[in-house]
Amino acid sequence: LQKTSMETQEKLKVATTKADTAAVNEQLKANDEKMAVYRNQFMKDHPDLFLTKIFKTMPEPEVPKEIPILANGRKDSTFAYRYFKGHYFDNVDFSDSRLLRTPLFAPKIEKYIKQLTPQIPDSINQSAVLVVEKAKADSEVFKYVLWWITYTYETSKIMGMDEVFVHMVEKYYMTGQAYWMDSTQLVKIVDRARKIAPNIIGNTAPELALKDTSGKWQILSKVPAKYTILVFYDPDCGHCQKEMPKLKEVY
Repeated sequence: LQKTSMETQEKLKVATTKADTAAVNEQLKANDEKMAVYRNQFMKDHPDLFLTKIFKTMPEPEVPKEIPILANGRKDSTFAYRYFKGHYFDNVDFSDSRLLRTPLFAPKIEKYIKQLTPQIPDSINQSAVLVVEKAKADSEVFKYVLWWITYTYETSKIMGMDEVFVHMVEKYYMTGQAYWMDSTQLVKIVDRARKIAPNIIGNTAPELALKDTSGKWQILSKVPAKYTILVFYDPDCGHCQKEMPKLKEVY
């Protein structure tokens, strides 16, 4: 089947007409159906083999074609998304650390966190905790998942995503669940989270006393304005060089 599929793919590369492409696509579809039948039969015949777990992990949820009707008489437009996300891990065995060494597990976690979850810290935190709690079925899986999420958002270049890093540290590292970390490593990551936490987007900024352009001291909370904009910049910062002219224009 694999050889046939590869041969069909080669035919697709040299197809010159719509008819050629359509014929090759039909063959690819037939090959996929044969492969699905083979995998299903293999799983029935060998339910205890690791390859069966791999086969179960590979497919994504099939969303029912019948869409529920809401109380207002309209079809539930979010049903497909909610069903797909809600059943995404149905056939993933988080208790088997061997899946960590396949090319399937890591991309599946990444897709759930980065594609199926709205990219807002609150939503990511909720999805992250769900995955980490599932991963507790095996110590190595738990270690990998928690590490990946923590590192991903500690090093994120997207503003505001450090909130996810802080949430992971507070929920799992500060509570002693990161069993693999020694005291030195733990102190460093906790200290970093504590320094970031007060500056998370949405938090009230610490009080500041600064001199204005006339040299007088001003206390931030006492400025008589509905809105106050503070701009911290570095003349050598590429982002600053790009954004400062826009801010000046608005001002």
